[in-house]
Amino acid sequence: MGFLSNIALWQLNAKPARQNSRQFMNWTEVKTILLLAEPAHLPETRHFLKQAVADGKQTMTAFVYKGKPGQEPAFDLEHVVVSKKQLTFLGLPQNEVLSTLNSRKPDVLINLGKPDEITLLALSKWIDAPFKVGSFEHPVFDLSIAETGVEAFLKQVLVYLNMIKTK
Repeated sequence: MGFLSNIALWQLNAKPARQNSRQFMNWTEVKTILLLAEPAHLPETRHFLKQAVADGKQTMTAFVYKGKPGQEPAFDLEHVVVSKKQLTFLGLPQNEVLSTLNSRKPDVLINLGKPDEITLLALSKWIDAPFKVGSFEHPVFDLSIAETGVEAFLKQVLVYLNMIKTK
């Protein structure tokens, strides 16, 4: 990691996480899902998102796009584009982005990013969701699933959410 990444990590750790009550949820209890992704992940998320909608879940995908404005990838499902203008110099999301994503009140947050994707990690930490799932080990996640490939990871998320017993 570079110098700026280290400063961003320091800032990320300095700002406290949103205080929420963590709770494990079964797939039947989940009403809203927030998926955090990079543009390259979008084609591989389609099947999972369509399955979630078919199961009566509200879905939202937030993806970080650092390219030229107006050239974001097309995505026909509900989404929010987090652009360079909505990030600080260090790549951390501004309050406007957090407010937009928190207004959805997601039950489950799923981070498809890697440990070095500071923006997605910051969103995971600062978005108020009772249950957070990540593809790598980090204290911000309630459940970490080490699986290569986005589609395989999302299939495992479904398996684990269906296995969770809450009563």
